[in-house]
Amino acid sequence: MKKLPMILLGTAGIAVAMLVIPLTPVRALDPVCGPVSQWIRNCTPGGVDHFDSTGALVGIDLNLDCARDISYVLKGPVDVERQAPSDDSANFPNLRPVDGIKDVIDTEIVNMSLTGNGITLMVGKNTPGIYPNIPRTLGAVAEQADADAKLGDSFFHVFFEVTGVPGGPVYSHTPLKVEAVISYVPPHVVYMHPTSLCLPLFNDPVGGVPLYNLVSAYHDTGGVGGLAELPGIAQSPGEAGPLAEGSGWSAGNYAALAGGLAAVALFIAVGGWYARRRSRVG
Repeated sequence: MKKLPMILLGTAGIAVAMLVIPLTPVRALDPVCGPVSQWIRNCTPGGVDHFDSTGALVGIDLNLDCARDISYVLKGPVDVERQAPSDDSANFPNLRPVDGIKDVIDTEIVNMSLTGNGITLMVGKNTPGIYPNIPRTLGAVAEQADADAKLGDSFFHVFFEVTGVPGGPVYSHTPLKVEAVISYVPPHVVYMHPTSLCLPLFNDPVGGVPLYNLVSAYHDTGGVGGLAELPGIAQSPGEAGPLAEGSGWSAGNYAALAGGLAAVALFIAVGGWYARRRSRVG
């Protein structure tokens, strides 16, 4: 049996690499606490959870009608400060009954800078370049009331600044609430807003006028994988989706997509040629 020429093997290998590399999932961070029963109660001491690479997809309404006109894919590092567990939250009282069980962990995003397609979204008191008087982004993890106590309800009330948009920077005056159910920290999950969203973005951190609305928000603490399959991202009729022109995707994004499709076609063509070749010489 004749072997496939090396040049075609190399070409096919490149095609496979082009397909496989973008789809390789980001490895979850090694848990500091969990996933075991009552891990929240035993997550001591507190500390800072650092995420080297996280991914977000945000939808922006440009004409203030609360419908998404443009989407941005962003990525960057995040630092979350985590307190030792307590009987109830110091910042969000009555999350859990005050009963002597330390089943709540207070958290805060202290450093987050996500960039992509010419814009930067900044959160946290320690983020370089952020407006210094933006309110802190506080959150908590509260143990779910079940026999196993393996899961926790995690949320953040996010205040942020966005630079790079026309007329910007812009600011949120009211917090964006995002939440997820987690089984360990640092978690590898997608945080999202739980209900419909139309959050005004102002051209001044404490006053000004709204220029845009934030209408969707997803933040994957493990990277950008899986965001395209989340609800609310598929475009509606007449609405710009993540891959639409003017959606915030650069020419490089389209080139990468075209390159991947070309690789698929090339790989299929090489496979077909090899199959026909074998049928003639077999």
